[in-house]
Amino acid sequence: MKPVHHPEPDELAQYASGASPDHLSLVIACHLTYCAECRDEVKLLEELGGALLDSLPGGDGEMAPPEDLPPPAAREKRERAPLPPEFRMIPRPIHAFLDGPPRFRFLAPGVKHVPLALTVGRIQAKVVRFSPGFVVPEHSHQGLEMVLVLEGELTDGATKEVFRNGDLSRREEGSRHTQHITSEDPCVCLVVSTAEIVPSTFWGKVLKALTGV
Repeated sequence: MKPVHHPEPDELAQYASGASPDHLSLVIACHLTYCAECRDEVKLLEELGGALLDSLPGGDGEMAPPEDLPPPAAREKRERAPLPPEFRMIPRPIHAFLDGPPRFRFLAPGVKHVPLALTVGRIQAKVVRFSPGFVVPEHSHQGLEMVLVLEGELTDGATKEVFRNGDLSRREEGSRHTQHITSEDPCVCLVVSTAEIVPSTFWGKVLKALTGV
């Protein structure tokens, strides 16, 4: 099944130019492993960018990497051995941010996670596994939240949108919603936030205290 929820066009353009920050690059790179449509779009943007550089005086088609991103060689050194079969859903772009062999750790009742060596401000990116039927209580966002479904199904309680493998849920600052795991099996997601959430319910506050997001 093809993803139906994609990164924004300007985010793909940033990624293609090498100008996107690490957290956005990771989310998009993982989405691209599922989405042929966006891979084709990024390839076209890269070709257009190279042609534009070639047209400039002294252009050679090469773009200098932005200073806030580690060079490709540094990323390659952080690559790990193939993951165990039970972690087959974790896309290769995430492997470089794993601190040793992955292990799902308890985060809250119904929630386990694999912490990643990547933070946005002081918010750590995570691979999160939700139990079937789990409900993320109503909360609002103080910044951008990106949830990429790696396996399973997630439904937004506010918009009723359904997110499956490779789909990207983006919630902007000021938005409010709940999230429901509507798959019969656990739902595994890459979760990246630029700011902490603000829970609206008592259980949500307890869950926030347990998870630290």
